[in-house]
Amino acid sequence: MSWGLLEAAKVSGNTTYGDAALKNIRWAITKQQENGWFADCCLDKPDQPLTHTLGYVTRGIVEGFLYSRDEALLASAMNFADAIIDVTRSDGYLPGRWYKDWTPAVKWVCLTGAVQIAHSLLLIYKETGDEKYLETGSKLNEFVRCTVRLEGENDAMIGGVKGSYPIDGLYGRFEYLNWAAKFFIDSNMLEAEIKGETLK
Repeated sequence: MSWGLLEAAKVSGNTTYGDAALKNIRWAITKQQENGWFADCCLDKPDQPLTHTLGYVTRGIVEGFLYSRDEALLASAMNFADAIIDVTRSDGYLPGRWYKDWTPAVKWVCLTGAVQIAHSLLLIYKETGDEKYLETGSKLNEFVRCTVRLEGENDAMIGGVKGSYPIDGLYGRFEYLNWAAKFFIDSNMLEAEIKGETLK
């Protein structure tokens, strides 16, 4: 909601939208633990939120910083990002649900959440210049890229992003999700922009 209000504020020039968004973001930050984890940010399992919903929270906070330049918002986003860096495997594997001590609650990856978080890490890199955010964001993107089907008999699956990896994981189980593809494209385009690459 907050991210949408911020976009509306930018387009319309109506600062009341931005003010409302920032109030909501600052309230959300009160749900953040010292270790970066957020409480109450999952629709069905608040004690083990999805990376998808954690990704939404973080993106809202990052967008709030970009709108307001409030350093407290950047600090909150970096606190989360630093925790994610610590728990992301070297190949970009990031389990799809997490307990409050950053113990993984599942073994499968929520591919949507992985690229949402990657995008926020890349935005933080653009603000800070700290290579660790670029490195982990790129790893997350690469992991998801490796799951995308590039050929096969079913054209409807080519280029699609699964809900989970493996595909029988409990987020978008056995599905290819349109919003997963959207966040995947956004994050990979930003990575390419940062690295000066051309997407093919």
